[in-house]
Amino acid sequence: MIQSVLQTFLSLETPQHADLLFASLDEAFPEGLDPRMSTGILNALAKTCSLDKTLLALSWLEMNSYELNHYHYSSVINACAKSCTWTKAVQLFGVVLQRMVELDAITCSAVISACERGGEWERTLQLFQVMAQRNVESDMISFSAAISSCEKCGEWEKALQLCSEMTRNNMEFDTTAFGAAISACEKGSQWTKALHLLSVMSQDNVESNTVTFNAAISSCEKSCEWEKALQLCRVMEQTVVESDMITYSSAISACEKGGKTEKALQLCNAMAQRNVEPGTVSFSALISACEDRGDWARALQLLAEMQQRGIERNAIAFNAEI
Repeated sequence: MIQSVLQTFLSLETPQHADLLFASLDEAFPEGLDPRMSTGILNALAKTCSLDKTLLALSWLEMNSYELNHYHYSSVINACAKSCTWTKAVQLFGVVLQRMVELDAITCSAVISACERGGEWERTLQLFQVMAQRNVESDMISFSAAISSCEKCGEWEKALQLCSEMTRNNMEFDTTAFGAAISACEKGSQWTKALHLLSVMSQDNVESNTVTFNAAISSCEKSCEWEKALQLCRVMEQTVVESDMITYSSAISACEKGGKTEKALQLCNAMAQRNVEPGTVSFSALISACEDRGDWARALQLLAEMQQRGIERNAIAFNAEI
C-alpha cells in the first residue's frame, strides 16, 4: 500500500503554487492517511532524496490536522541532511521544540548530521546542549556527526572535548568517530594526539582503516615527523591495511621535509611494487628531495615520467624544469 501511495506522490508534478498540489493530494486521498501510513510515506520520500515533495507532504499533513510526532519530523530532517539543507533542518527542529513534540536521539541526530554536512560545528554543539536540557541521551551517530563537524572546521580541541564526553558516558567509539577525531588533530597539526587516538583504537580493538592511518601520517608529515610517518606505514603493512596514493604521498613528503631523500625514493619504489599510481604531490615531493641533494638528473627523470603519465605538474615541478 505504501508503495502505491508513494508512486502517487512521486508522479505528482510540483506546481508553482503549492495549493494546486495540495488539491491533487486531497483528491487522491479523500479519506486521508492513517498515522503509520503517513510516517511510512515521509520515510519513503526522504529516501528518494526528493526534499521538495517531502516538505510539501509534511505541509499537507499539517494542513489536514494530522497529529505529527518525532517520527514524522525525523524523516523530513533526514531528507534535509541528505540534501545538505541544514537551515531547513534547524528550522524544523525549532518547530519540534515549539510544539513540545517528544524528542528522541534519532531526531536530534538527524539535525546534528544536517549541520555537520553544512559545516556548522557551533550549531552541533548547541544542539548537544538542547539534548542535555531535554534529557535526551546522545548516541554514537550524534557524537560522530558532531566530531566530524568540528573536524571539517579545524576545531580539533572541540572534537577532543566531545571524545572526552563520550568516554565519561562510557560510550564505545567506532571507526567513524575515531577517524573524525584523528582527522581533526591532523588539520590542527596535533600529531601526538593523532597518534594517541590511533593507539587507543588498537587497544580498544576498533578496526583501523586507510582513512584513519592516512590522517595520522598526514599529521606527522605536517610536523616533519618523518620517522613516525614511516613507522605508521610499516604498521599498515603488518595489519594488512591497504596503502593508497595519499598514504605514500604524505610519507614521501614527510621524508622530503626531513631531508631523507633515500627514504623518499624507497617509498617511490614501494609504490611501484604495490601498483599504487603516484600523483602530483608524491612526484613533487620526490623532485624537491632530489633538488635538495643536487640530483638534477633524477629530478629531470621524474619530470619526464610525470609527463609520460599525464600527471599535472605544479609550481615545484615547473621550477625544477626551469
